[in-house]
Amino acid sequence: MKRFFSSISIFLVSLSLFAQTADSLLQNPKLAQKELTKNIKMARVYATDPAKPDFKAARKEIAAALANPQLKTNEADVYLAAGDVEFNCFNVERNKPAKGGKIDDDVIYDSSLNAYIYYNKAYEIYSAPDANMKVNAKNKTAIQKKAWTLFTATGGFRVNASYAYEKQQWKKSHDCFDLFIKALDSQMVKDLTSSNSRARQELAMLNTDSIVAHAKYFRACNSVLLEDAQSAIEELKEVKYLGYEQNYVFQELCRQYNSIGENVLYENTLIEGIKLFPKEPWYAQNLMNIYLDNKDFDAAAIIIDNLLLADPENPSSLSLKVNASAVAPANPTKTFSEDKNLTLI
Repeated sequence: MKRFFSSISIFLVSLSLFAQTADSLLQNPKLAQKELTKNIKMARVYATDPAKPDFKAARKEIAAALANPQLKTNEADVYLAAGDVEFNCFNVERNKPAKGGKIDDDVIYDSSLNAYIYYNKAYEIYSAPDANMKVNAKNKTAIQKKAWTLFTATGGFRVNASYAYEKQQWKKSHDCFDLFIKALDSQMVKDLTSSNSRARQELAMLNTDSIVAHAKYFRACNSVLLEDAQSAIEELKEVKYLGYEQNYVFQELCRQYNSIGENVLYENTLIEGIKLFPKEPWYAQNLMNIYLDNKDFDAAAIIIDNLLLADPENPSSLSLKVNASAVAPANPTKTFSEDKNLTLI
């Protein structure tokens, strides 16, 4: 019991010292600036120790720098140091097999992703209109080289995204695919490829219609799995005419509209799905259910008749016809309006 209270006392003293340090940094900008410089330096020292790099300690220094009240005075340098810490971790990990070791997938995927994110943040600050271009040129060139190594080694972080997807880490997978898509138009990538012919060729191999469509499709799939309807809808809309898994994309877009009660968009997307996939009964069945619920039997009949015209022997379509006839009255009152525009075939 005595030992327990002793441990608690040590913990409380540590908290008190931390609070005092944080408070003193707030009150003393010069001290805070000195501490910030020290954090950057020590992060690099820990991460580049040739005998045994200590990335945990290096990240602790970066965390302290990011929490420093004087961060804005050296923000780009902190992000650059953070990127270098993660880049060094990535390099150590990928070189393990050469020394008889085994790569830790979690470490290499996390470090490569985080390094690129930090580098991109640093690059944006170094490229700001009010930045010192002459001083920053060297840092920007170094960032471009390392960031491009990370980008190409991971297939634009699509490898990271696929790994996260397999681990059912939908948010991380989504963010990796999103990073790939946005990186293609980022200032850092544009600047590098404008002056580097090899990088332009490598980018051309990654920036193909099929690869981009694949990334956008799986980004949307992750939003669906995250049950983020608004993001899923926007991302599905972006991919629905790219030709990748188009039938699934339209069906999922319908489901998402239906899930948030967007009835008009749900109905219109079902109609568009019937036009694009005349032999797919899924759209007709759901559209027919809408009209049957609204007792719009003529509209339901038009849907089924058009579906049978497209594929007369489809058993699903024949079954729909039977079901629609079973619930329709013998002499229905016409309620179908021409502006529904259901002349589909």
